Amino acid sequence: AEVQALRGEVHNLQQENDKLKRDVSAKSAAWSEARAEIDEQVARLRTEYEEESQESLTKAVHQLQVADDLVVGLRRRSEQDSDARAMCLREFEAAKQEAAEEAACCRRLLAERSEKVPQSFRSDLSRGSDQMNEIYRERQEAMAIMERLRSRHPPEEPTSELPWPKIGSIGSSPMRASPGL
Repeated sequence: AEVQALRGEVHNLQQENDKLKRDVSAKSAAWSEARAEIDEQVARLRTEYEEESQESLTKAVHQLQVADDLVVGLRRRSEQDSDARAMCLREFEAAKQEAAEEAACCRRLLAERSEKVPQSFRSDLSRGSDQMNEIYRERQEAMAIMERLRSRHPPEEPTSELPWPKIGSIGSSPMRASPGL
């Protein structure tokens, strides 16, 4: 009877062992499926993140290119502005020099010719001289204003059409229109 009990117990243990083997086998299969599913999800997520990373990298490269283009454009504009400012300053200095030479020439001519003009015309010459002095003074004031503006800040948009008085505009003064001159 004891052998019979032991055989029954061995049989029960074999059944439990078979059941455990089936459970382990089923759980192992389920674990393998879960592992395969996890690996698949990881691969999918990795692909998505790589695509997003590539897209972000492409956007970043594009933004860097745009920024570089802007910097190059700003440098070019700065160089052009500097060149234009230098040209304006040269023109200003030339105009200033020409105005001073023209004023000196006019004074010299006035002095030379005033000796030859009869007394009746001297009052006209005096008026002409006053007008010349007024024109010279206005030019000097305009040049001083330009100097002050230039010293404050460079021009925003330099142009070649500056509001300068035309060089040689003294020729239209009333003094030059006088018959004795």
